[in-house]
Amino acid sequence: MAKVSFMASEDVELLLNQVKALSRRMMREQPAVEGISTAALVVLTQAAHAPEPLRPGQLATEVGVTTPNMAAALRVLEEAGMVRRRPDISDGRKVLVDVTKRGRLVVDRTSHSRHAWLQEAVDEALNNKERQLLFRAGELIQRVAEYDVYASPWRARPRARLTLSNLLDPNEGVVNFSNRLGKPGQSSRRAAGDRTRRDRHKRI
Repeated sequence: MAKVSFMASEDVELLLNQVKALSRRMMREQPAVEGISTAALVVLTQAAHAPEPLRPGQLATEVGVTTPNMAAALRVLEEAGMVRRRPDISDGRKVLVDVTKRGRLVVDRTSHSRHAWLQEAVDEALNNKERQLLFRAGELIQRVAEYDVYASPWRARPRARLTLSNLLDPNEGVVNFSNRLGKPGQSSRRAAGDRTRRDRHKRI
């Protein structure tokens, strides 16, 4: 049986917009570094905060950018002496991205500026009770961020690649995810067969 959501779609959208608003503001508070784009600075920051050196593909996944964009960012950072690429001893065909001392210094200084803004905003905009509530909400947001929807026993099917033709409901013309997820354990081929039979029935 599919799990019932207690969160209305408009509440989901509101929460998403609130998280995005803070993220965008934090980006604006990040000081510009001459010769380094904001995108490259985000890549540098992510690489510096990683617990161990990452491959470019892993870094692209963490930041949420395409492989070509990651390659361009790393090229700029490498030319600026902020990162260097070295062979991965576990797989000679791959490379790892190391952040240099110069790169870490840049991350420390730009991060300090963002932290100072956030600290001032929380101190000035919220009272003590609201600050405690915010910190508690931060713990909950972290839990949500770490949640893997496909780790749930009721949705054990592998993550599918979605296309517009799969997402658009032919009757209503709107995106309909609930009908595309299928039952636990149902294969994507079986789900496709079910849709074909329904379409034939409608034509008859």
